[in-house]
Amino acid sequence: MNKPYYRQIAESEYRKAHSNGRQLLRFSKEPLPWLTEFVNSQYFVPKCEVIDFACGEGINAVYLAQQGCRVTGIDIAEEAVRKAEELAREAGQNIRFLVGDMIRCPQIPDGSFDLALACACFGRLIEDELRISFLKETYRVLRRGGYLFFNNGILFKEIELSFPDIYEKLKSRDGFNEWIEEERRGQYAPPSQRYETRDGYERKLQTVGYRIVHSHLDVSEQAWGIVMWARRP
Repeated sequence: MNKPYYRQIAESEYRKAHSNGRQLLRFSKEPLPWLTEFVNSQYFVPKCEVIDFACGEGINAVYLAQQGCRVTGIDIAEEAVRKAEELAREAGQNIRFLVGDMIRCPQIPDGSFDLALACACFGRLIEDELRISFLKETYRVLRRGGYLFFNNGILFKEIELSFPDIYEKLKSRDGFNEWIEEERRGQYAPPSQRYETRDGYERKLQTVGYRIVHSHLDVSEQAWGIVMWARRP
């Protein structure tokens, strides 16, 4: 990436979490439930080649390896990759982990994978040019017919329109007013995350060439986001 703060923020978050004897705050010890849904869908190809962008501590990567996939994980934070390697060893899974920039992966040839994961990482890219560059990179490394599994948070205004009851409950959360102000101004200071509407995400994926085969919002008082499965034609 062109901005060194992305690496600095990631390293700082992982070090802080690990020093307290836990995983990074936004991940559990289980793979994403939406990912397990994809694995059980008609679109998942058993024993396929997978790349996990911003793989973090490797939970999703290990899960897919346990399904027989050949997995590569890449993350900008060395601390995250170290933890991912430990987890893979403990699980007895042979996974290739790389420290690298998900915006530009010169070590990965074109058309190398059947499935790419972009889980809870897109929002950390604040600048539009980086967001599009990342999606183009996911598209580049996929084979024709390959799939992108994408999930990220959504704007509060989307929650207000689609889930008004939950929106009312979220208004009492710490930091809510700051998020609303960021959304209003359209300015996000790191380490904030920049979210979009459902239509905004779908348009971006379609702009780089993806065909969306599944899209849904998943909103609760604990988490709010969009899940999309998109195919490279």
